Amino acid sequence: MSSLGRALVGGSNNNTSTKQATLPGSVLSPSQYVQSGIVNVFVGRKRKEFAIYRDLLSVKSPFFAAKLKKDWNNDKNEICLENEDPDAFSALVDWMFSGKLPDFYSERTTTSIASVTAFYKLADFLLMPTAKNDLIDHVVNHHRAMNRHYTFHHLSYVWGIHAVETPFLKMVLHSIIKNLVVRTDDVYQLEYLREYPDLMLLVIRYHIEYNKRPWARIWENPRCDYHDHSDGSKCVPKL
Repeated sequence: MSSLGRALVGGSNNNTSTKQATLPGSVLSPSQYVQSGIVNVFVGRKRKEFAIYRDLLSVKSPFFAAKLKKDWNNDKNEICLENEDPDAFSALVDWMFSGKLPDFYSERTTTSIASVTAFYKLADFLLMPTAKNDLIDHVVNHHRAMNRHYTFHHLSYVWGIHAVETPFLKMVLHSIIKNLVVRTDDVYQLEYLREYPDLMLLVIRYHIEYNKRPWARIWENPRCDYHDHSDGSKCVPKL
């Protein structure tokens, strides 16, 4: 693979390990990106290094566009994001190059939920509404799969980080509740939620509503309700 389809991802300032991310040729123009040069982005306290085309960063993120404005002067040609999550940034680099999104579902752990939440949070910080909206669509499509089974452990985890509410976390919370309510046998395990009285009441309310109107999607708003339209984009209606 030529340098056109590569991003160097990985390693601290003392580590030379790399990861490759492939970008479809129709998306990447040599004259637009490759000739713009490389910017080294250091992420996290251990300064994990990412080498990325300068114009690609500017096109994908207004945050980086502001950093890399024409009069930008940095002898080391680097940007530091000391307080951000390098794993989340690595996932964002994959998305920038190939459109790949992190896995959402793990039946036995909350690791995947934590990963996509970190992805959304960082995309929000870097002013990347398209990445956020792609993740919303990814999770909506995921929840359409009938073999996804959540537990109250998943639910309490999301509730615990729900204090800093985002449209994404709200959607995840409601989707997991829906999954549990539809599987009525699990609803009676509410004892697990005794330390979360507000969450317990929310689950009970949804359960009552579902018994009244099981055919209605009473807690699922159209995905567009959760999208970020700060860049002026509009959703294409989906059936």
